Amino acid sequence: MTLPELMQSLTSADLYPIPVEGDIERPSVRGLAFLGDLDAFIQSAKALSVRCVFIATRVLQESDFLYEEGHPRVSYVAARRRALHADAGLSVDLRGVEPSLNEFKAYVGRECGFRLAVHLPNTTLEYVLHQPWWQRFSELRQRVIEKVLQERELAESKEVEEEERRSQEVLNALRELINDPEFVGLPTQRAMQAYAFERIAGLNSINPNTLKIEIQSLDAKIKAKGLGRKK
Repeated sequence: MTLPELMQSLTSADLYPIPVEGDIERPSVRGLAFLGDLDAFIQSAKALSVRCVFIATRVLQESDFLYEEGHPRVSYVAARRRALHADAGLSVDLRGVEPSLNEFKAYVGRECGFRLAVHLPNTTLEYVLHQPWWQRFSELRQRVIEKVLQERELAESKEVEEEERRSQEVLNALRELINDPEFVGLPTQRAMQAYAFERIAGLNSINPNTLKIEIQSLDAKIKAKGLGRKK
């Protein structure tokens, strides 16, 4: 059914259709959800002595084949890398993941469905009508998105594990500096940190707060052990 056909069905029943903006998905219904078909809804509207029927609709767009990815918060390094590559874009063409979605390209520009509502004194009576192809498309699209999210989650997990492994290697190298006489003899924590940056590759990937705590810990151990601090 097209929008003109739907409006004709309403006007033929002496109802006045009013196009409005709005969602057509069932969870968006805020009033009473009508159970039945279009003819039964029309008869119910007439029985309720209403004159106007509000109609929300949407059409299939090219953007419906895309998924804008969101990313959970991960490690400090991973977040920095994402910031550097933000301009790369995070849009996924779902047709590349599931080619069968291309079968729905012929429906671009067509109405996916409608949401009809009649206003009553204390609520609304609403009826959602989806095109059969839109139901198939929506279900397939959701499955593909879930697949994308699962793959993204796996990739994120591997990335976090790798970053944690590298960070641990860097922190171990930092802690080994307690065996470096030149490092032990430095007068301030700031000097110790500067020395560490010169000696340890990848130290700038460590969260600054973590680095500060590690330097403080090393300084405390040096003092506790009475190591060769210059007078």
